[in-house]
Amino acid sequence: MASYSVYLKKENKKGLSPLYVGFYINREKIEVPVRISIAPDAFDKSKGVIKSSCEYAKDYNLIISDIKASINDIFVRYRLRKNELTPTLFWKEYRAKGEYKTFFDFCQAYQRLRFQEVASATQKAHKASLSKLKEFQSTIYFDRFDGGFLPAFCSVYEK
Repeated sequence: MASYSVYLKKENKKGLSPLYVGFYINREKIEVPVRISIAPDAFDKSKGVIKSSCEYAKDYNLIISDIKASINDIFVRYRLRKNELTPTLFWKEYRAKGEYKTFFDFCQAYQRLRFQEVASATQKAHKASLSKLKEFQSTIYFDRFDGGFLPAFCSVYEK
């Protein structure tokens, strides 16, 4: 479990400071920008929140909480998969936030979007391939696709 700190960076010419959520992965500091700049006196450093005297404090604090929850979600997913989380993998997962969690989620969305453009025989072939993949492994995460995945799959379904 990561311990987060919310902090301000150096004040700009307008007198506002950008807000960041920071933590460490494998002794490497990760700084996630909140994309909010506020006056330094509107920030409570000890609690890591924006003071209620700020006009949009509730909204801004919700944004901070959402970012912390997204970070925590990534840590939990990797811990449950028993995979090591590296800074590179963290950024890849964080930037893909809101996109597809699994390969099959992606395939379903793609089928809804593009299946009307392909022939029915192609649709049947896609569906058959996906059902074989699901039979082989019910959940496939994108980080699972590596040099060994497809040979393992093909060795099971060789004709």
